[in-house]
Amino acid sequence: MSFLTPWWPDLASFLRMGRHGLYVWPTLAICLLALAGEWWLLARRERLLTRRNAETLR
Repeated sequence: MSFLTPWWPDLASFLRMGRHGLYVWPTLAICLLALAGEWWLLARRERLLTRRNAETLR
């Protein structure tokens, strides 16, 4: 068996994750939302600091 050969026979089995899909997929979605929120907050903070530094240099 190759490393890249999937162990699940079809997409439905993959999505069920051995009957743990109910926990896996919402957890993955929450993690992705948290990462997206973190990225958005960091970008917002960078804009704020850039604007503040530009005002103090004038």
